[in-house]
Amino acid sequence: MAYGIIRVRNLSAGDLELTEIHNARKYEQMGMKLPDNIDPELCREGLHSHVAGGDTSLCEAVSIHLKELGITPRKNSVVALEYVVALSGNPEEKKKMDHDDKDFDFLEDAVLWISKRHGGNIMSYSFHGDESNLHAHVVVLPVIEKTVKWKNQKGSGERTENRLCARDYTGGPELLRKLQDDFHQFVEPYGAKMGVKFYRGTKKEEQLKEYTKKTSHELGLL
Repeated sequence: MAYGIIRVRNLSAGDLELTEIHNARKYEQMGMKLPDNIDPELCREGLHSHVAGGDTSLCEAVSIHLKELGITPRKNSVVALEYVVALSGNPEEKKKMDHDDKDFDFLEDAVLWISKRHGGNIMSYSFHGDESNLHAHVVVLPVIEKTVKWKNQKGSGERTENRLCARDYTGGPELLRKLQDDFHQFVEPYGAKMGVKFYRGTKKEEQLKEYTKKTSHELGLL
């Protein structure tokens, strides 16, 4: 059976450096050992890409964009979300998905899908073809617009301001379930193009087990 996989985790400012080391494959540059699950010989040309605010680091890109939005994050607050998206299936299904790089087209479309959900606040994205399962990492800012009332000696009124609010995207089972439902609706049409049928997904426990086998998302353990 074939599945579309999407997972998301919260990132504090302190998580950004390790996230970029993994996503941009900066292990050698940082004097770190390459994780065993990464095999550079697996990577097909054109399937490894990284964008993070031009020539700046991910930390700098996030800091710059937050300032542009007029947001000063609180200490230890969630400043970003990282999504990982992939397609999974048995060897025969994977062969169909991989034909003519249709799975790569899917990942490009998935980045746009995530971008629309977050108002375009993408900080970086990377396509990884050097692990056992082709996948994409997408880092976004969880920004919302909120109308607040103000009052002082000169009068009162309302204003709209930008705020970081991860819980509006990942806060609780219902939102996470809706994310899985929405992603399945996005993935389903690709089945006809690839010659496979995509199912809604596995139970959370099974999905986590399969997910951690196929990606090195638990960056803090590396």
